[in-house]
Amino acid sequence: MNRGVLLILLGFATTNCKKEVPEIPQEISGIVGKWRTVEYTQFMGDSIVTGSIPKELSRVIIFRFDGVMLEENGKQTCSTPNIYLLNGQLIEIKPQAPVPTTMNCTGMTSVPCPEHYKITQISTDEIATEYCSVRLKYVREE
Repeated sequence: MNRGVLLILLGFATTNCKKEVPEIPQEISGIVGKWRTVEYTQFMGDSIVTGSIPKELSRVIIFRFDGVMLEENGKQTCSTPNIYLLNGQLIEIKPQAPVPTTMNCTGMTSVPCPEHYKITQISTDEIATEYCSVRLKYVREE
């Protein structure tokens, strides 16, 4: 009898649990997801060098529901920007969930570029990032 009551209570408790789906802000909704690099462009003075990136050497980034940029392993590096320019709009990242990092970044300093990390959405399935004279083109991963 006690087992029957316990099973009924357990069933009732689990049916009332709802997993909350985080709301994605409209301004970042187009880039949320997983992206793989396919092309690079390096600006060096008057020269421009462009090339494709083979899949085995490509980098995968993930834009989380709140705009946080993560590596393929689901963690953030110490040099990840907390502000970026998305399609000309300045976006300040405000994490809505814990952000796992690849290492302890306390006390680390890096030399930032004088510009914002720029993201341009080319199409639904293509974005380009620009930072420190390097442009990377990404395609959406399934």
